Amino acid sequence: MNNTGILYGVGVGSGDPELLTLKALKTIRACDVLAFPKPKADGKAAAYEIVKTAIPDLGEKETLALFLPMTKDRAVMQESQKAAAALIIDRLESRRTVAFLTLGDPSIYSTYTYLSRLVQNKGYETAVIPGVPSFCAAAALLREDLVSGDQILHIIPGSCHDTAAALDLAGVKVLMKMGASIPEVTRLLAQKGAQAQVVENCGMERQRVWSAVSEIDEHAVPAGYFTTIIVKDEDPKNTSPQGGEG
Repeated sequence: MNNTGILYGVGVGSGDPELLTLKALKTIRACDVLAFPKPKADGKAAAYEIVKTAIPDLGEKETLALFLPMTKDRAVMQESQKAAAALIIDRLESRRTVAFLTLGDPSIYSTYTYLSRLVQNKGYETAVIPGVPSFCAAAALLREDLVSGDQILHIIPGSCHDTAAALDLAGVKVLMKMGASIPEVTRLLAQKGAQAQVVENCGMERQRVWSAVSEIDEHAVPAGYFTTIIVKDEDPKNTSPQGGEG
């Protein structure tokens, strides 16, 4: 590795500033530069807003807002990622450490994955600080277990090419980053007679919770991008002993 700074991918959780881990807070305080994605040039950076609430006094740190538009145009997406990586590398070259702030966990559908690969391919060091995923925070808010016994958990992104097939999978389905896909998902769940719970902006301002997808009035207040849907089998046959990581 070059004698340069390090890029950290820091998960800041789903929205509640109190869900930042101690390691995330320590890393953010120690880094020289705070980088974060801004999907719109004139919009707010959700991850950075969470950090500012958790750490009101960030001192003299440089902030680096990276324009990373949410688009399905692969060429536009790749160009924006290359431009963002170049800005990060510029800071690393001057031996500054960079914390890239990302919602949830950096390993789950995060832009950090692409940026870190670009940075690594140029010979720079990277590291990951995990965060609380939105679906875990949503389950806690709903006071629901995600899976139990021998159930399987499926994570389905809003960009899934065949949501209908994914919903047919046995086990618990978590649909995340739904946004514009909500009308289609509502229709599919109604056709299947499936029961689901919905959390929008979990832990953030404008948080909303629905006990069923059918309760969402898309014409009155459309559900936003940060919408998580949890779909469970009606009668799971879980006979395996309970287990866990601790």
